Formats: sequence, structure tokens, C-alpha cells
Amino acid sequence: MITRLQAVDADSGANSQLVYEIASGNEDSAFQLHSSTGVLTVAAGGALARRASRRHRLVVVVRDRGTPPLHAVADLTIAVNDSAVPARPRDGQVISLSPANQSIDQSGTFKVA
Repeated sequence: MITRLQAVDADSGANSQLVYEIASGNEDSAFQLHSSTGVLTVAAGGALARRASRRHRLVVVVRDRGTPPLHAVADLTIAVNDSAVPARPRDGQVISLSPANQSIDQSGTFKVA
């Protein structure tokens, strides 16, 4: 696990159920985001090891199930340790995750509004 994103929604019941997705930055599927838990992991298959860059930018969207659905966007930067040389880097080799915008704080919490 790299991190667990956490969103908050003021709604209750079915309207407060949240769905997470990677909107962009994951063209080669190097990362996986669990749609209901917000857990971000390194995907199997070595796509991360084949990337030339050690810094990766993901745009993550979380939506509630309200009508109309509300959403929040997080722009994340993931930096991978230079010693990550195995064919498939382990999650522990990801050394930092930082928000690139104001809608998400350092703990990984962002507000659906």
C-alpha cells in the first residue's frame, strides 16, 4: 500500500457512499486505486519499474452517490526512491506522496463538496 485516501461527505445514507477513481496519470496502469476504500497500491506487472521517471502525477476523483453526484479532485505527486531497482518495485519503495492542490491535506483527506 502506498497510501489510503480518505474523503468526507456531509450526506448520510446511500448519498454518502463514495467511489474513488484515477482520472489521469495512470496510462500504463502502474497504480491501482480501490474504488470503495481509497487504498492506492503499486500494480502487479512491473509497469512502475519500466517508467523512466521516478516522479508520477495522478489525478484522483472521488464521487458520492447523491443526486446529483458531488465530487472532489486530488492532484497527487508520487516520488519513488532511486534505489527501487527490482523488476517490480515494492510499495515500501515509494518514499513520498504529496498533494499538489488545496482540496486535499497531508493526511490524504479531501472534502466532497
